[in-house]
Amino acid sequence: MSVQLIPFECLEQIFIHLLQNKSTLFNCLLVNRSWCRQVVPLLWSRPFSRLQWKPSSQLIQTYISCMANEKSLSTDLKIILQSTSSLSQPLFNYAKYLKKLNFRELSIYVNIWYCVNNQYKENDNNDYFKIDLITNELGKFFIYHSNLIHELYISKVFWFSQINDITAFPGATNSLSHIQRIKITGARCMEDIDIKNLSKILFGLSKLSTRIRNIEVYKFHESSSGLMDGLIELIKAQQNLSTFIVSCWNLNLDPLISALESQIDSLTEFEFTKTRFDNSIIFNLLSSCPRLHTISFQHCNGLFLENVSPMIKSPPIGLKRLYLCENDMSPDILISLLYNTRNTLNQLTLDERITETSTKIIETIAEYCPNLSYLDMKVLNVNILKLLCPLRKSQLKHLILNNVSSKGFYNDEKFPEIGKFLPKTLQNLGLIYWDFTLQSLQSFLNNCDCPLKKLFLYRDNGINDDHLNIITQYARSKGTLKSLKFLFKSYGDNSIPSKKAVKKAQEVIPIVQGK
Repeated sequence: MSVQLIPFECLEQIFIHLLQNKSTLFNCLLVNRSWCRQVVPLLWSRPFSRLQWKPSSQLIQTYISCMANEKSLSTDLKIILQSTSSLSQPLFNYAKYLKKLNFRELSIYVNIWYCVNNQYKENDNNDYFKIDLITNELGKFFIYHSNLIHELYISKVFWFSQINDITAFPGATNSLSHIQRIKITGARCMEDIDIKNLSKILFGLSKLSTRIRNIEVYKFHESSSGLMDGLIELIKAQQNLSTFIVSCWNLNLDPLISALESQIDSLTEFEFTKTRFDNSIIFNLLSSCPRLHTISFQHCNGLFLENVSPMIKSPPIGLKRLYLCENDMSPDILISLLYNTRNTLNQLTLDERITETSTKIIETIAEYCPNLSYLDMKVLNVNILKLLCPLRKSQLKHLILNNVSSKGFYNDEKFPEIGKFLPKTLQNLGLIYWDFTLQSLQSFLNNCDCPLKKLFLYRDNGINDDHLNIITQYARSKGTLKSLKFLFKSYGDNSIPSKKAVKKAQEVIPIVQGK
């Protein structure tokens, strides 16, 4: 079929499907003008995120070229940008396609651009002023031209940068009315003016943005207490808030409860990281949310019986995903919680470190979580076989075993035996920080009688050509393995495993990737 005959809607879905494959999508842009007009908005919807592992000054240069002819530019900015006046005007005004505005990413990219294009001097207040001015003006430029912003991330990156009230920028009423996700990051180093402006942003967004689905709040300390009223108003203003995430939270959560209760019928996910709980109020709220399906506690304190008892006695009726890592929750509380989940739990991530009771935890999972299909746990138990034995009769499809024991904790005799205790329904298996010889790997795979489709092996020293050959032979004999991922070691032009071995494995296993 000629490319001209492919319906617009079909092309759009194809291009969206290629969003994670930037090089292929870029090639599509070069086919013809029609494709170009469809691909450009996708490539420029989240450009900072797509280049986050390799920030480029050229991205800011392109945006500055788009901004150079703006009549509203300040005199100071015009002076800074004089050296860019000879740049050609871009074919598109790329700013209007921006969907994710992340001021942290923007600040970092502007800093890189300035260092490349100017004689940057460390500890020069004049340079700091210019970097902050460019960042602020680009923010204004994006908000004025884009009416597609769905994600907004606000944070103070450099000590010299200043948070500005973006809700007062020209075009904010239209541009910020479509936000679906917002992430707000505080810091101990915030000046009074930063807190004041961030508070204005929260109050302003409560009037402009009422369709936010995800609210994420990070690093709120005692100095950030002045932001609570604005955050409360923002939460209350939403029509259907779905996800609420707090991390590094050193304030009392109680003032937020009434605001969160206003969203009780729409909340589906709560995440708490490095958060301290002083009472049971938040847990009463969790147990009362009728649509709540995901709860995460990571590195939290205060998960004592007197606090979490409301959630133990009456877990959310539709709880499907539970993440528990590095908390102070006792094994007995965890067992009681799992016991009362009413068979709804589908995914579980836990940090199994208490060897005396770990087997009882697994037995509870096997008996009272019959619909569990995904289990990710850290293993620190001398009798690994006794620990895994109850899982043999489970219906697990995804299992990740993260070995957090000291080196040599599990020997070559035990590792092959693990294969005998894997659930017969298992399709995806991840083994992290496990060491094994060629012989023990061969025996382990021989003992596996489950239809593995995906295998992930993270071994300190990586896997070599011989390991890969053993896995390839297993895949050929079983006929089910479709994906193999492993730790990849590169030494200049050489690699372990070799490119030749990887290519040979791909003849049998469609996806073979090193990380």
